[in-house]
Amino acid sequence: MVYVSEISTAKFKGLFGACQQLFSTLGVFFVELLGSINNYEPKFKYYHVSLIALFVVLVFETLMLITKETPRWLMAHGKSDEAKEVLRFLRGPACNTKKELNEMIDAMNKQPHLTVMETLREFRRRPVYLPFLLAMGLAFFQQLSGINAAIFYATTIFQQAQVSQPALVSSFALGGVQVVFTLAGMLLVDLAGRKVLLVVGAVVLSLSAVMLGTEFKLCSAQTSSCEYSPMAIAGFILYMMAFSIGWGAIPWLMMSELIPQRVKGISSGIVTAFNWLLGAIVTKEFKPFSDTVRPWFAWWSFALIIALSIPFVVVLLPETKGHSLEEIEELFERHRGNREKREIEIVM
Repeated sequence: MVYVSEISTAKFKGLFGACQQLFSTLGVFFVELLGSINNYEPKFKYYHVSLIALFVVLVFETLMLITKETPRWLMAHGKSDEAKEVLRFLRGPACNTKKELNEMIDAMNKQPHLTVMETLREFRRRPVYLPFLLAMGLAFFQQLSGINAAIFYATTIFQQAQVSQPALVSSFALGGVQVVFTLAGMLLVDLAGRKVLLVVGAVVLSLSAVMLGTEFKLCSAQTSSCEYSPMAIAGFILYMMAFSIGWGAIPWLMMSELIPQRVKGISSGIVTAFNWLLGAIVTKEFKPFSDTVRPWFAWWSFALIIALSIPFVVVLLPETKGHSLEEIEELFERHRGNREKREIEIVM
């Protein structure tokens, strides 16, 4: 995601940044579909799907070996001529890249080369720790929305809701809806803006989690089976729609946009590790937690956490739509300058 944000123009940064999530959802859909088909008509062993996935990874690794470094990285390492060639290749020979190169140079001049200890000391500065904490907040709400519980326990969720043919229903609900609405989010992210999609996604996510919890609550109160469970199907599909259009790709995109260039390596690594740590915890603990407190309470808990993300986005998160990485970094520097100016005025 960092690589994509550094080679994209400000106008299409959101569109290109969301491609990572689109291909992730395509992969999930493909694997889920193969597994569901194989359940009904066994034609291959379980490890055949893993071998197919391994082939895709090998193709990716091979292509990365011949992929050029980003112009920003090349400029930072004194390879200005190579940076110009790469930028000309990315933008096209007819495009005037001089302005973009000058902006990169200006940004680099403001950012001295730092040692590891100097990089860590940078986290004491507000323009560094504030975007870092915002990125951590996005990772927190993304994973605590319960998405990994929905993905890895989709079939179990539909079984608990007593839906007939749960494996097939969950495969199409999970994979198909994710692909379609991730694509919709890609097209909207640079038009509507990041914050709008996050807020709309959070509202629908919260309501759909309430719907799922309510369905489980109603089913647990019935002595007879509730086989059709329209509320479970509707709630799950709405949940996947809302996550895909907002909270699927945008937190990853904004992480690469918000974090300053001079600490991007270490900060991105910490945020990514934190994100997947939370994902692992949710995946491992959802089933025991759900069995202990009942599924309806687990999903209502997710709904509450998702609802808390709305004031976080509205009040604290800046809109990055249409801004270059240098402009976003300057935004936090200006905010720091204005704050220091107000403090001086108060003292005087």
